[in-house]
Amino acid sequence: NANGNEPAPTVSETVTADGLAVTATVPLGDQLNFSDQGSVTNNTYTLAANSFEKTGLPAIVFSDVETVAIESGSGNDTLTVTGTTNTTQTSIMTMEGEDTVTIDDSGDDAILVVATGIGNDTATVNDTGNRSVTRIETFEGEDDVTIASSGIQSGVEVATGNAVDVVSVLATGNQSATLVRTGASDDIINLQSTAADSFTEVLANAGNDTINVSSDADGDRLNNSGDPAGTLDGFLGQIRIHAGANEALPTVSETVTANGVNATATVPLGDQVNISDQGSVADNTYNLTANSF
Repeated sequence: NANGNEPAPTVSETVTADGLAVTATVPLGDQLNFSDQGSVTNNTYTLAANSFEKTGLPAIVFSDVETVAIESGSGNDTLTVTGTTNTTQTSIMTMEGEDTVTIDDSGDDAILVVATGIGNDTATVNDTGNRSVTRIETFEGEDDVTIASSGIQSGVEVATGNAVDVVSVLATGNQSATLVRTGASDDIINLQSTAADSFTEVLANAGNDTINVSSDADGDRLNNSGDPAGTLDGFLGQIRIHAGANEALPTVSETVTANGVNATATVPLGDQVNISDQGSVADNTYNLTANSF
């Protein structure tokens, strides 16, 4: 039991998506640091609001702690966050290995930062607290990150490394900010729905990236575009996509021949944005401009 803490200093984290900024500020307070960095075996860890457990060992129970830091070992580890305490800060660092991190929930007004080390890692966010900030950062390796949902007025940021990564946003919270930043490779970003009054922004870096927008967007490394046959009806929030720099190759050419005269246009395949409303059976009106749909 860490007992009471001083209100200062404080720690703040901000996620900004298309101009909407969500900030969570918490007291630094009492700090509890867990390190299993020296372990080279495959381990399973579970963090709850007031306990931390490594499988095979007794749970460590704590209370009145404002800052929790966790370092896993260098095996292929599995770490589950079932929840964190309101208005606290939690940081998780997984080391080498092919790690799996699952966040079932976080506290309201809380900060949660997850950084995965070198390896092909998987991170899933099932939900976050209201007005909270969650940041997922992956490093080298082909990583998969899924945002299944987020809290009301919350902020979620995903930043990936320079391998071929797949980021899927299945849903967002009302009035939330979701930012996806990918590294310099041919990354795949899937957007399936966004909530009312939310803002979602994609910042793709160098490489020929693929962004899929549909209720069943499911692109992966074998099929970047996936096989979307969904609708756009679940996109109730604002979306802004910055595709970033592209590779010069491969190219695509089209030729029109009239009376023996050929006119050919050749362009780089580059970054692709695939928007599918194929599943809609209603009468719809669509408008495409140079930079919007």
